[in-house]
Amino acid sequence: MLGGVYILMAAMLVLGTLMTRREPWAKLLTTALMWISIFSAGFVLLTFRDNFGWVGQRLRAEAIGAPVIQGHETRIPMAIDGHFWVEGLVNGIPVKFLVDSGATMTTVDRIDLESKVKDMYRRVAEQPDERYHFEMGRGLAERLGYPPGVLDRIPAAAIESFAGVGYFHDLADLRAGERVVDLGSGSGTDSFVAATLVGPSGRVIGVDFTAEQLAKARRLAADAGLAHVEFREGRIETLPGIGRSRNTSPIAS
Repeated sequence: MLGGVYILMAAMLVLGTLMTRREPWAKLLTTALMWISIFSAGFVLLTFRDNFGWVGQRLRAEAIGAPVIQGHETRIPMAIDGHFWVEGLVNGIPVKFLVDSGATMTTVDRIDLESKVKDMYRRVAEQPDERYHFEMGRGLAERLGYPPGVLDRIPAAAIESFAGVGYFHDLADLRAGERVVDLGSGSGTDSFVAATLVGPSGRVIGVDFTAEQLAKARRLAADAGLAHVEFREGRIETLPGIGRSRNTSPIAS
């Protein structure tokens, strides 16, 4: 409504100015329409300047593959290699993440995604015997390469909620006395495995953002008397009070 008033005032001002020049009506009308269009365009640009920022992001996304942020949604265009890449920070270090869906533009609603992830892993912690769209448990751990002897030394209740994707402790080559940060520690399987490798002289910190997983892992660590294992609530991109040192080994479980 206010915009219409502004445009009407601009039109009256332009018409009044032109009529004093005693030009032919056809020329006056043409000139008036031209000025009204200019005022209207300026008004639209000023009023919707925030929305034009999104248009600029979209053009940039199509040109160089940059994500488009709109509210709490992030639209990720396909890169030239056919995949979807996003850049983030992990404890202050730039990292590229792969997000694939097979489409030409992937939309990630961060709030909705976080809620679904937390709900899924809450059930994994509390109801490990339920059916899920992924494998879980000791059978999976052994097929991935976890030595049975090592699994025998850690809490069985942690293994029942295990939903990992690979065995990497042989690559990490953990040694006694080292400090380990387990990113996405879940119910603690990899943290407990690391604890057997670094021993009581070392330290293991598991980081997760699902309250039920943390509660389960903390209870299991306390019951097993593993004083050198600690579980903290946090996110990978902003690790909770964990500094960097030469003898710290980050693992992602």
